[in-house]
Amino acid sequence: MNKKIISSLVAAVMISAATTFTAYAAMANGSVVIGNKAFGLAYANDPTNIIEITNEIVAGGAIYIKNFQGIWINNKTGLPVVAGAIPAVVYKSATEKIKFDAADKDVVVTTAVDNAAKIATATVAVVKAEISRLKADIDSASAVVNALSSDFSLNTIREELITRLKLVKALDITDPVLNSVSLVIGQSVSATKNAGGNFKVSLAARKDTDMLTAITLNASEKATIKILAMGNSKTFTTDDSGKVTIIVADILGSFAPKGDGMSVKTLKNYLTLMNDAVRLNVTLKDGAGNETATTITITAY
Repeated sequence: MNKKIISSLVAAVMISAATTFTAYAAMANGSVVIGNKAFGLAYANDPTNIIEITNEIVAGGAIYIKNFQGIWINNKTGLPVVAGAIPAVVYKSATEKIKFDAADKDVVVTTAVDNAAKIATATVAVVKAEISRLKADIDSASAVVNALSSDFSLNTIREELITRLKLVKALDITDPVLNSVSLVIGQSVSATKNAGGNFKVSLAARKDTDMLTAITLNASEKATIKILAMGNSKTFTTDDSGKVTIIVADILGSFAPKGDGMSVKTLKNYLTLMNDAVRLNVTLKDGAGNETATTITITAY
């Protein structure tokens, strides 16, 4: 297990050495910090020192590696960190033992380290957006990527991340909503929507000779709409704006005559048999499979 830990430190340095960023600091490139101790990698990986190194790992504390380009890397996350994250340490190699103050004080170039950290953060955000396809993650990643410097050294990376985000199609997780319902009863009569999203319309103010001919539904997006009423079930599809107009015979089936629709008097007679109200159970389903259920109640009074 200890050999595996030491090997991982070496591997991390080898991987991070491939980066093109540069920085200069007091501790030598190719160093490892374990807690409040620091070692040259040659010393840390010498089999004769394995007990000493293992004891420091077991004692706990964060592990940081300065790669051969001078970038500090958090060994746990694999991401670059600024020199300010490095604690005060006693550095030990095969030939020397030196005390260094916190933050690796002699750093003279920090911009490259900061850029490396920002690029790593932006890349992680883009990967998260690519996996989740959630709009919130896409927006968050876009903000981080757009905040990257557009100077020449970062421009290619920034543009690549922007291109990747443009290819991410947001996952539709928003349920379709029935925004309004109106009945054509001689004239258009709007149903009242309650806080629960259900609708109600009364025939009390309509004349017996008025004809109920159609119902118009307006949804928040294009959707299929399944309506169950008086034992009759049928499914309709809205236009791209979410609107669909349905003739009453297609909703009430055999209860409604074809052609001119149903008179208010006839409908009220039916409603009398059903405690003066009929309920249309409506289910909306969008192209992404999101569903919403609501009801439209038609009352006699």
